[in-house]
Amino acid sequence: MNIPNMAEKLMKEHAPHASVPSWAIRYAASQEGVFMVLSGMSAMDQLQDNTSYMDDFKPLSEDENEIIRQVTKIINEDTAIACTTCRYCEKDCPMSIAIPDYFALYNSASRSAMSNEILFYMNLATNHGRAKDCIACGQCESVCPQHLHIIDHLKDVSAKFDFHLLSLQKNRKQEPDLKIQGTANTRKDCKCWCFG
Repeated sequence: MNIPNMAEKLMKEHAPHASVPSWAIRYAASQEGVFMVLSGMSAMDQLQDNTSYMDDFKPLSEDENEIIRQVTKIINEDTAIACTTCRYCEKDCPMSIAIPDYFALYNSASRSAMSNEILFYMNLATNHGRAKDCIACGQCESVCPQHLHIIDHLKDVSAKFDFHLLSLQKNRKQEPDLKIQGTANTRKDCKCWCFG
């Protein structure tokens, strides 16, 4: 999980060898009445990390709980769209829009000057619907556990990225030899002019 640098710094100053996910899982497991914590993992190193600190579980101390409160405040102030990337919204989207990925790019671009986010957006848009393709069916909002106003957020994403994408396409038509910083796309299955 990518969290703001300041938030990660607080945790690393207190426990340099503890992973960011370890803080989240220990927080959940430290709550009264919790007897099991389920954690999503997609790689062996994540499994090893999760089991390493749960073998000899120690609940968060009061100092660590204070760090969690500070980290929560930093994350909330730094996140434009509070998507947790559960992907429930994406499953039945009739336009195949990569909603959580676009929200993550939007959050990243909102934190600082947009750089590679437009390139990532263009790459995602080659195999998924763009944010502007949303037909406002509401399917995504009906399954969102965060109760996000996804349709409105997709309009924001479109305003930020589709505008830039259109500008790049116009410039490319006017200047066929235009070089845009990035790496050339060498994927044979990709028919886009963007980057891989």
